[in-house]
Amino acid sequence: MNLTEGIKVYKIIFIVFIDQKPIALEISHLIEKLFPQLEKQNLTNIALCEILMRKYKIKIPRVRETFEPILINEYDSEKLNVPINSLGLLVERVARTNDRIFEFRMTIIPKDKCHYSIELI
Repeated sequence: MNLTEGIKVYKIIFIVFIDQKPIALEISHLIEKLFPQLEKQNLTNIALCEILMRKYKIKIPRVRETFEPILINEYDSEKLNVPINSLGLLVERVARTNDRIFEFRMTIIPKDKCHYSIELI
């Protein structure tokens, strides 16, 4: 995120479930001063992007995502209930508003859960 030393950042970890099975691990980093008292928000019932748009009035006009094949590490394998070193997909997302990065997110998806469709307009 190209931050100067001393800038506080929230680190929010989500495990995405479908039918009570983990399908993705999301790790979001957000600059604390842009989202005061974010830690008091209930993130279990409302998507993070909804909170950012509604409470903090963030508009997300620009997002860059990169996709990379990876081997699942020990931490991710425990969270996703897959073997260590199994294949997965890393999606790195950088979200900007007003030419300022406000979120860096990494999503790790096991190979058998990967399906992406992209529509370019």
